[in-house]
Amino acid sequence: MTYSHIVVALTGSVLAIGSAVGNPLGAEDATAVDGDHQFASAPGDESAVGQAEHLAMSEYGAVEASPGTVLAFAGPRLGRRGPDASHAADQQLIHRLLDERDKIVRHVRNLPNGVETVTETDDDALRTVLVEHVLSMSRRVEDVRPIRMRDPLFRALFGRADQIDMRVEKTKQGVRVTETSTDPFAVQLIQAHARVVSLFIKSGYREVRKNHPVPSPNT
Repeated sequence: MTYSHIVVALTGSVLAIGSAVGNPLGAEDATAVDGDHQFASAPGDESAVGQAEHLAMSEYGAVEASPGTVLAFAGPRLGRRGPDASHAADQQLIHRLLDERDKIVRHVRNLPNGVETVTETDDDALRTVLVEHVLSMSRRVEDVRPIRMRDPLFRALFGRADQIDMRVEKTKQGVRVTETSTDPFAVQLIQAHARVVSLFIKSGYREVRKNHPVPSPNT
């Protein structure tokens, strides 16, 4: 059997990725590679480990493993159609925001038909990244181009993307997003997603590597 991807456990969690069984990455390298694209590189750096874990779990459906454990997957990636043209760029924006989340302030206000969020930063360079990320995610919702499909909440949200209206407005320090829907369950998903994004900013990669439940429909 030929394996198309190999995953090597890092420091008690997951994972670094190599593109061939004959050339796995060493467990000490804390590097994530997907084919020819290197997403994180800094041996021993906590941020690089977090990025490796994020990439492995969100894109390969990987699970936690002991240090040094090799998990090899045959055939195509698990549960995905393969990345679209903007996927790598979106991942880089997400990693930058996670790495510098201590510079970000976010406020969430639930609406009867959705949610309004204001996410801002005093850092000019990071603000550019933030706005670019939000605009890119808005296009993904509009075009129904899913991301993070191993997470049940995100899978359900993109499943109702055609029922979600998303308006993005720049503020002096960042961006205001208003997401609404006429579908009651889509409203629940929008609000649950907003809470999870706030958790991403609060806890970083520790939260990103989790899956998040789909809310039960209100009756």
